[in-house]
Amino acid sequence: MLKAESLLVGFRKSTGDKVLLKDLSFEVQPGTLCCIIGRNGTGKTTLLRSIIGLHPLLGGSVHLDLQLLKGYSSNQLARKLAIVTTERIKLGYLKVSELVALGRHPYTGFWGYLSAKDKDAIDHALEQAGIKNCKDKTVDKLSDGEHQKVMIARALAQETDLLFLDEPTAHLDLVNRVSVFRLLKKLCKEHGKTVVLSTHELDLGMEVADQIIMLDGEGKTYVDTPEKIKAAGLIDRIFDLNL
Repeated sequence: MLKAESLLVGFRKSTGDKVLLKDLSFEVQPGTLCCIIGRNGTGKTTLLRSIIGLHPLLGGSVHLDLQLLKGYSSNQLARKLAIVTTERIKLGYLKVSELVALGRHPYTGFWGYLSAKDKDAIDHALEQAGIKNCKDKTVDKLSDGEHQKVMIARALAQETDLLFLDEPTAHLDLVNRVSVFRLLKKLCKEHGKTVVLSTHELDLGMEVADQIIMLDGEGKTYVDTPEKIKAAGLIDRIFDLNL
């Protein structure tokens, strides 16, 4: 289980702290799809990166399985959570199977030798992500949608319970956006993964999420189910909609 308490999120500057979000507490239960939603510039990516320790918190704490996240070593953490960012891999000469194999780094040791178990995990990750037919393609031959699924497969190869994704549908067309969200939902419901993602996809996020962390752009956050977020009128107010 992921638990955040009294988070203070922002940037530390010589002229004083710039606070984006304050007093944010929430829990994400196993098998849950949690979407961080807000308008552009509200701090979605900063919050996601702060939760997993890639950006320093100004205050508060994050616990993973009842232990402080910062108490894990890098290798221990790599066996607990996997991360998918928006950057596209530039190593075009790599085959898809080789890129996905990089997800086994917490288990392969210094020399990166792949055991039979590692190879099985790679094949399973490719199958879960629905891209087994692409395994012999080089990365430079992938479409944007295929590339994003390969990056998800690489994260799945880590065999972690937690998966974090930053704007996983950025730069994708509608068909691929829907496909990625359906894949993530399937990973939660059928494979017991816990998925936390930041997104500007209001409609898709509200449709598939079990839990929403809504940022209002003024430092306030709202954590609830999509149904209760809608019923409270928060979407209309935060996104200036007249529905």
